[in-house]
Order: sequence, then structure tokens, then C-alpha cells
Amino acid sequence: PALGLGANPATVASTLAQLANLRIETAGPDVGKPVISVNGLAGLNLVVEYSDDLSLWQTLASATLNGGVDFIDTTNPQPAKRFYRLRLP
Repeated sequence: PALGLGANPATVASTLAQLANLRIETAGPDVGKPVISVNGLAGLNLVVEYSDDLSLWQTLASATLNGGVDFIDTTNPQPAKRFYRLRLP
């Protein structure tokens, strides 16, 4: 079973489709910083990684989901471009 979600392909597809949403903060202390919002199956362990060139990936954070979680990228205040991915540990 994929990700421990069971054998039902519809359940797996639905959960994966709802995992991440990227937004840029426009108010508050983190103005202009990318925020990766993750919602998904409670108990799912994830690692959020970033890259500036798609070849070298760095860990931003890791967490076990228990409802929604926001990861704020404070590692580089004004990257020209940055890529993000979620992976299982």
C-alpha cells in the first residue's frame, strides 16, 4: 500500500492531491517569505526540502502531520527562484 494509506487508489490519489499548497506571506512578521502549507493524513511523516537548482536539495523541516502544518522558509530572504518538494523520510 502506498504511504500506508491502504490499497484503495482513490484514497491514495485524494490524500496526495491535498498534501501541499505554497503561498507567499503578505502580512505579519514573515512578509515575502514562502510558506508551504501541508494538510494530509494524520500520522504521515514528511520532509520538506528546497533547492535553488533542482540538483542539490536541502532539508527545510520535517514533521508528523496532525492536521495542517505550515513551514516558513526563512533560509533565504529573497531567492531569485526556489523549488520545494515533499518526501517521505
